[in-house]
Amino acid sequence: IKIKNKEYMIFINKIRINDWKVVSLLPVENLLSSVKNLEKKHLKIGYFLITFIIIFYLIFLVFLYHKSKQFVESINVSLKDMVRFTQKLVTNKPVNKVPFSGIYEIDKLAKNFNNLSLELTQRTQKLVQTEALKLVNEKLANTDALTGIYNRRFLDDFAKEFNCKPTTLSVILFDIDDFKQINDNFGHDTGDKVIKKLINIIDTSVRQSDCIIRLGGDEFLLLLKDSKEKDAYIVVEKILNKIEENNKKENNNIVFNVSYGISEYKNNHRTINELIIEADETMYKNKKLRK
Repeated sequence: IKIKNKEYMIFINKIRINDWKVVSLLPVENLLSSVKNLEKKHLKIGYFLITFIIIFYLIFLVFLYHKSKQFVESINVSLKDMVRFTQKLVTNKPVNKVPFSGIYEIDKLAKNFNNLSLELTQRTQKLVQTEALKLVNEKLANTDALTGIYNRRFLDDFAKEFNCKPTTLSVILFDIDDFKQINDNFGHDTGDKVIKKLINIIDTSVRQSDCIIRLGGDEFLLLLKDSKEKDAYIVVEKILNKIEENNKKENNNIVFNVSYGISEYKNNHRTINELIIEADETMYKNKKLRK
């Protein structure tokens, strides 16, 4: 009820002994003051909690942003390392190990990459060693042990590939004069020195593309690619001049002379052996003329 604009609450209690009733008036503001105080406290707590939650989530979001950024960067670094790894594999450059990022899946992938790198390196080294050994064996099989020039086996392989295809080719056949007497009179060591000296003179007189072949003993064949017979005579003249210069040196124990025969590839030649036979016949004609 309102009494003079002031609100009251009426409490009525009945007394059992008699039929009296007790009526109590309590001001509403006095009755609800504790509730209002509690409401104010709850509001303060609510505002505080809301503010705390907002600040907490802001801090959490900032923390989460930085962590996610670090996470993405660590993934990017690992992926870039793997990209560089694959690029180096293609270019055969030295490959470093892919570093671990602390992420299980990425680290597992990095481990697989590192194992792959190690396996490829070992296999490559083994392959290189095998190929190097193969090349060494092939070179040993195709070269003369004394001089290091090509041997008859190389000539056989060359003859198979050549097969008298249309080309320009001249051959020069050399034979050391009286080589048996050199061995008999001065020993085989001197004979070996004569052979080495002749090879050195020929090697310094021809192009890098020309092939020097030891056919056996004191017989040597010079293959002049893209050369005609007149070019072969120029080469022979150069070689003979150097041999003459060598023989004129004082205190020189390596004195020798050579005979030679020249043949140029023509349409009537069917095999490389026909060229060699023709050069051999020319050489023996030259020997007879000199005698």
